[in-house]
Amino acid sequence: MLTNPWPKNIFLRTLAAIWSSLTMIPTLIIVGILSASKQLSNRRWKDGAWEFIIVQNSWLFKKTTKYNGFSIGWCIIYNEDSFNNLVTRTHERIHLLQQLKLSVFQWILYGLFYVAIYLGTNLDTYSANPFEIDARIQAGQNVGELNR
Repeated sequence: MLTNPWPKNIFLRTLAAIWSSLTMIPTLIIVGILSASKQLSNRRWKDGAWEFIIVQNSWLFKKTTKYNGFSIGWCIIYNEDSFNNLVTRTHERIHLLQQLKLSVFQWILYGLFYVAIYLGTNLDTYSANPFEIDARIQAGQNVGELNR
């Protein structure tokens, strides 16, 4: 189930790296600050992603307890319990793949979908976001209830 989201072809991989560097530049700043302030523990580069774990009892840990993990740029940040969960790891790599294809536009579209769902429906803004639905389907997760 877990797959490396990067293209196998070296030319396409280089293009993906250049294109998605628009997300990686701010990510390096964010991850650097979070690492320097001891919010994150660096794990490794594995299966196409730079993986981090949120330090327990840190400020970030307290703010993100309801999330198993999140993908930002080429980095995936997990809570400690989800780091070894294959389904969560696959789900987050789908988001990384979305960012490799759409670059910074994935962030923009994700935000626009969030606002549109919030303002125009009674659906849960996170669960009903098309990027989340795509990641859940591809990771073999249940799409579940989309209502608030």
